[in-house]
Amino acid sequence: MAEYLPIRKTKSAYLRRNEKLEIQFKPKKPGPITLMAFARWERYFPPDPTRRRVALYKPGSSAAVASKTDSGLAHSTFLHYNASASEIHAVGNWTGRVTNLEDSRENFRLSVSYPSDIPLKTIVVPASLVSSFVNATIGQTKIHVTDGNNQSYIKFPASFGVPMRRFTAPRYSYTINLPWPIPDIKINERVNDINSRSVDFALRNASAQFSNGSMRLTVQFEHQGKEILGTFHAHLRNMKLIVNLGLETRNKKISYIRNNVDVDFQCSVDLVGVPDWLESKVLDPIIGYSRKIRNSVENAVSAIFSQESTRRAFSDAITAKVQTLLGANAKIYSVKVQGGKLTVKYYNA
Repeated sequence: MAEYLPIRKTKSAYLRRNEKLEIQFKPKKPGPITLMAFARWERYFPPDPTRRRVALYKPGSSAAVASKTDSGLAHSTFLHYNASASEIHAVGNWTGRVTNLEDSRENFRLSVSYPSDIPLKTIVVPASLVSSFVNATIGQTKIHVTDGNNQSYIKFPASFGVPMRRFTAPRYSYTINLPWPIPDIKINERVNDINSRSVDFALRNASAQFSNGSMRLTVQFEHQGKEILGTFHAHLRNMKLIVNLGLETRNKKISYIRNNVDVDFQCSVDLVGVPDWLESKVLDPIIGYSRKIRNSVENAVSAIFSQESTRRAFSDAITAKVQTLLGANAKIYSVKVQGGKLTVKYYNA
């Protein structure tokens, strides 16, 4: 069945009990019609959901072709209907309606989505192909973590146009209490010259966390010298930073969800030159310090990917690569990664 670009309309209003908010529209082609009615709870404790009835009417009919009465436990109520070819040719407008069933005056928003006459096209390409295109650019990203005020940084390629983000890696002080007459040991530690070695970009399949799939950046780090210096020294082994960005379409480009950036910095600790009798007392504090280092890197990475300028740079980079496969004047409607393939729905403006 042919698929068409949806048209969306939205209205909002305060409604008293049994008052209605309506949107009139006329589908251009057969296909799915979706109504969404939204109203917030007045309070959460105790719960105070907003009851409503959502209904869809065909032209000239007072009987709803589809309806739903909802207690409002969820803020949004969805109503779906699939209009046939014969139904859309009826004279007049369709009507979407929400009715307030609460005794109090409530703020409602009603949206409707219905088919236009602009056909949607679909292209399916191996996700690995798109990843290889983007890797040529994103692979130049550098992460440096070291001691000193604002001496650590994340730096994207110059072509991205995103300023370098600097941050301060934490130092660490800890006192190990030993039995008398052995004096307590004061531990002072600092991070030392951690550098990224490679950055790999990949598109990942849709999941429960990311319904359209995700962009994944995997950063590997060099192992040269000791990464923790101070009272005791330590290596941080198997360092790896993973950044997952949920895919979405934004402004007709492939983008990621800015408020759902998932960052995980992994490593293990290998102490250097600590006597066996002391290792058990030293290991836990050093592991605790490694967590602080990981947290500082994760926070800095999360902050830079939450910036609109970073999202725009990634969006432009990946869209430019996919655009070459779609042809001139193509506008992207939706993207999804499944089974190792990127499905792009688009239309020609």
